[in-house]
Amino acid sequence: MDVQRVGQVLDNLISNSLRYLPGTGGWLGVCVKRQAKYLEFEVCDNGPGFKAGELPRLFDKFYKGDKGQSGLGLYTAKVIAEKHGGSIHAMNRQEGGACVAFTVRMDASEANHVDF
Repeated sequence: MDVQRVGQVLDNLISNSLRYLPGTGGWLGVCVKRQAKYLEFEVCDNGPGFKAGELPRLFDKFYKGDKGQSGLGLYTAKVIAEKHGGSIHAMNRQEGGACVAFTVRMDASEANHVDF
């Protein structure tokens, strides 16, 4: 596993989450679970969440939504997760806020060759 690239994904998800937290009473949680040959990472918050129409396109290259961001961070996260034999997805929490979760295989053979 390319620990630096997995760290890059976590950094991106945490930075995104922090950017949209409410000013007071905001929280962010990070959870890591081991499941057989996979690690699952989840970053959740109580921010505004995603607009329903955004969810299918969040990980598309250059998708910006209405926030005006670069549109590369979540795409890059997707590429890194897939190169590690895993996947990434986003959802809104019923209580409000959002979660983004990704998995990586701990023995991903192509993970040492994640180039952009």
